[in-house]
Amino acid sequence: MKRFFLAATFALIAHAASAETIDLSVKGMTCSSCAQAIEASLYQESAVLSVTVDVPAGSVIVVEKPAKSISDSTLSSRIREAGYRVSSITRRAL
Repeated sequence: MKRFFLAATFALIAHAASAETIDLSVKGMTCSSCAQAIEASLYQESAVLSVTVDVPAGSVIVVEKPAKSISDSTLSSRIREAGYRVSSITRRAL
């Protein structure tokens, strides 16, 4: 039982380590409707696990699903389609 627990724990850690958090600076957001439009657009991508929008700070945080990836250009395109502009993108491992 102990071996199974250790193996499962290591598998979970390795699986989670492949996910990334993506910080985006977004221009043009002014209200909660802006946040909802961006969330709806980004959640159309199968690689997106979660989206957090901070309108006053002009930031969007996207967490990728483990073992999936979304390109910077796809993120920018999705946000542009929602009517906003990405000014910077920073990736970091979870």
